[in-house]
Amino acid sequence: MNSLVNTPDDKTLLKPFPSWEMNKKGDCTAIQYAQSMEIDPNTGYMWIIDTGRVNILSTFSDVENLCPAKILILDIANKNIIRSYEFPESVVSSKTNFLNDIVLDYIDGLARYAYITNTSDGKIYVYDFVDNDSYYFEDATMKQEPSSSRAPVDGIAISFEFDFVYYCTLSSRDLYAIPTPILRNKTSNVTKNLIYVGKKASGADGMAFGQRTLFYVGLDDNAVYKVNAQGFSDMVSMATEEKIMSDNESVQWADTFAFNGTDLWFIANKLSKFQTHSMHFSGSVNNMYIWKLNVVEHGYLWLAPLRTRRDSSALPGLFG
Repeated sequence: MNSLVNTPDDKTLLKPFPSWEMNKKGDCTAIQYAQSMEIDPNTGYMWIIDTGRVNILSTFSDVENLCPAKILILDIANKNIIRSYEFPESVVSSKTNFLNDIVLDYIDGLARYAYITNTSDGKIYVYDFVDNDSYYFEDATMKQEPSSSRAPVDGIAISFEFDFVYYCTLSSRDLYAIPTPILRNKTSNVTKNLIYVGKKASGADGMAFGQRTLFYVGLDDNAVYKVNAQGFSDMVSMATEEKIMSDNESVQWADTFAFNGTDLWFIANKLSKFQTHSMHFSGSVNNMYIWKLNVVEHGYLWLAPLRTRRDSSALPGLFG
């Protein structure tokens, strides 16, 4: 992991974060491959998912399975580790996982659950902060479609009232939702309680939920889309889908959404060119872009401890 720092001679450099020691390869107490993180603005804690594996996108022979997959919770202010949890091998494979994206679920004023996608094994994992426990769910809708070269479940978002977790695969345009009371119970039947939301205009990687809107990237047309929640529900309607921006150069493989106030930040990294060995490294062409869009709404974690959650009974018929 790195942070961006400016030097006195007006250069921008990468600085190991939170320290060199915490990024030491082969040290299983340190970070090996931080694919994604979520910063909780209410606590200042960064939730980091670490695959424990390196060179995942290289050829199979180059992959190094160094450590168990884990989740780290870091207090950004003082760089102290609040919690380090290694996933048991029976839950997350240390040899095949690609833990990809993470969202947090608030209960009684506390970020209790983390939901994490696995873009290798096609599963959604649950980490329970209170019980310090983990488990997973899987379904055919989380797997790679046989006719596609793109990967299984990737993008994930949780609604503003923490009622639904939305997800999609890289290999399909279909969007699904799971009621959070189902995910909070390790004995739940996810397949029975899945909700098919509809078909997106484009394949998608990153997703994020604001106060009333689900944002997602359009991989097929280098765009960003939004879909609105309807009425008093956190359920979105694909009938409201709208493309809000597009650029064939600077929005190639957009990913990694984050809110800062009412600004939605994301990166575009041309990953498809990297995978096909067609990315330029001469310096004459930009490969990475950082975007900021004002979307006039806060992210799903905004004032989360102060918001009153609706009881699951307010959503009848979804929790059989």
